[in-house]
Amino acid sequence: MKDPEQFRHFDRLIWQVPSWTTGVFVGILAGANGILNNYSTAWRIDRNVLLFLILLSGCIFLFSSSYALYRFRFGQTVSASSAEREKMCRPKFFGAQTFLQFSVTYQFAVLVVLFLSIFCRSFVLISVIGVLVMVGMTIYYEFNIAKIKKEADRIST
Repeated sequence: MKDPEQFRHFDRLIWQVPSWTTGVFVGILAGANGILNNYSTAWRIDRNVLLFLILLSGCIFLFSSSYALYRFRFGQTVSASSAEREKMCRPKFFGAQTFLQFSVTYQFAVLVVLFLSIFCRSFVLISVIGVLVMVGMTIYYEFNIAKIKKEADRIST
């Protein structure tokens, strides 16, 4: 192991990010539901504008968190020894870190679909866009992690 403390640091962050994002995701959904069902006339801002701002903020936060999780995984891959990298990246697309990455990306895609539903009434179209965003981001992240692993193995030998 190159730097065990750095490896553990990234490992803690990798397991904490999905917890943070799930809490924020649930809060955003509860807030959006509250706006839709219990909107008070005391607000001086239009209900749709408020919903737009909440969903947009959630999309930005969850996209940033998904990318941060990818960067934490990147850092952990680089800080690991060759033997540790082999354990971390096997099997591709079915490891625990991949599922954590996918869960954060899924939450982002759900908010994208909800956000787009404000503008477009075609549920099929926005669902397809949400699935494409989710699958595209997951594949991009996983192939880059595998590429980083190979490059780090090449450099360490």
